[in-house]
Parts: sequence; C-alpha cells; structure tokens
Amino acid sequence: MIPWTVTVLLCAVLFLVKAAKQIKQDGQYPPTVRSIPFIGGLLWMFTKNMAKNFIDIGKEYGPIARTYMGWKELIVLNSPDSIKEAGKVPAFSGQADLLITRIMKGKGLFWADDAKEQRKFVLKNLKHLDISKELESNIQDEVTGFLERLKSHEPTLPPNDPEAKHLLERLEILAELRNPIMRLCFYFPSLADWFPSSLSGKSFIENLVSDVYKMVERYSEINRKTRTDQFPRNFADAIMDKVDEISDESSVFHSSQEAWIRIVMDMILGAVDTTSSTLEWAMCFLSQHPQVITHGLHNKKRFFHPRKFLRNPHGSGPMGKSRTV
Repeated sequence: MIPWTVTVLLCAVLFLVKAAKQIKQDGQYPPTVRSIPFIGGLLWMFTKNMAKNFIDIGKEYGPIARTYMGWKELIVLNSPDSIKEAGKVPAFSGQADLLITRIMKGKGLFWADDAKEQRKFVLKNLKHLDISKELESNIQDEVTGFLERLKSHEPTLPPNDPEAKHLLERLEILAELRNPIMRLCFYFPSLADWFPSSLSGKSFIENLVSDVYKMVERYSEINRKTRTDQFPRNFADAIMDKVDEISDESSVFHSSQEAWIRIVMDMILGAVDTTSSTLEWAMCFLSQHPQVITHGLHNKKRFFHPRKFLRNPHGSGPMGKSRTV
C-alpha cells in the first residue's frame, strides 16, 4: 500500500511542478493550447482529419500557438505572415526530425538543414524563367493554364504509363497518411524501430523515395543529352548549369551531392497535397516526358481539379494550411 501511495504522491508533485512551470512560461511564449498533460496532441494522430485540428487551433488561439505532441513542443503557425516571419528566426530555420527526413538522410530542398542556399537558387531561377508570373496568379488560373499546356502535347503522347500512375497513387497515400500508426511513426521516427516496417510505413516510404530517385535520375540523363550549357530551356537545365560550375566539394550543389535529383524529388513530393504553383515547379522538369503528361491528362479531374489545391481543411496528411515547427 505504501509504495502505491508514494507513487501517486510523486506523480502529483511532478504534475504540479510542470503546471507551475508552464504557467510561468505562458507570459513569455505564444498562447498554449489546452491539452492533457504529458499527452498533448498525441490523440490527434488517431483522428480522421488531423489537419483540421491545427486549423481549429488557429481560429481559437490566433496565428501563433504553442502545444505539445507527447514530449515534443510544437509551435503552430496558422497564417502566411507568421510563417514568413518565423522563417527569419534561426530557431525555426532547421527541419523537423521526421521519418522521411531520416530516409532522405537530411538532404534535399525541404528536408535539409542546409537548404537555404538551394531555396535561394530555386526562387532566383523560377523568376528568371518567368515562372514567377504564374505564381502571382490565383490558383484557378494556374490550374487552367497548366492543363492547357498539357493539352498542347496530347497528339504526340503514347498510351498511359503504368509506372507514373503507380507512383502518383503512392504519393497520394504519403500525403494523406490515413493509417494512424504510419502517421505516428512519420512524426516520431524513433517509434518506427518498434513496429514492423510494413506497419510503420518505413518500407513504403523507402521504396517510394527509391523509385522517385531512379525515375528522376533516368530522366535527368535524358535531359542532359539535349541541353546546351548556360542556355537553360527549363528548370532542369538551370540546375545542371549550377552543378557544372561548382568545384567546391563542400557545396550542396557539388555533383557528388546529387543536388539536382534531390531538389526535383522534393518538388514532386511537395506537389501532391499543396498548391498548384508547387506542382508547376515539379512539372517544369517532368512535363517534357510523355509518361507524366499522359497520366496528367487521363487523371486531371482526380489529381488536378482546382479544389484539390485549395488547402483543404479536411485533409489529414502532413502537408496542410497550418505548419508546425
């Protein structure tokens, strides 16, 4: 009886200490979301529409709020301005420790801590290639213009490519993360070691990343054979020019880093459940290849419907209107 009493008292003391510390910090930090102590938002992992929880937080607590996901502290940003301002703060410049971050080995445009140089290069060349004009348009116009460009290639396209179709279907699964266990392991990658790889989603993501890598690598070689140095026709050519001029092995753009492959991979992954402008970035490279264009034409109602790109508050995947840091 005594051991149980001591245990209960110890837990009560720890709870009070944590509560007192949190109250003291509330004046120094953004509003704290009310949640169960030591659990926080872990229960959100098992809800159908996880992204809606973050949007509801924004409605109740404002553009910046603080919460916990188990033992991890999260800052929830619910407006473009707050996300832009947070990007200027060194504490927010790194990337979260996610399962896909580990699988990508910390490389790429989105998943690397040293991606600032790459993002600067991407934005500069998007502007140079006049893609920024489309980014300034509204989402409806972007989708309409994008589909019209696809139609212009339609007469010369071969039959639908099963590889591209299967790839897009798996990318959609990754964007939604409908399985709660897979979702939990995605955000807490250490847990993936405690579940079978088929259940945690680790093998699924590894195979997907591997297939995307091989496809982009293959098409990069095709594109390289027809390009002219310093006369970029598209974003892929611009990346190749950048890689060719770098001799510093420590640079993220050095050929040994295979930056061009990882940047395009990230664009493809980011195009699944986000705005059509990101989709446009990826398609700058891939729209030259018949397999991808054909699949887009045959599935445009499913994958390129305008409402698909309107930051759906009912989505459940890791990419949504809100951003957690």
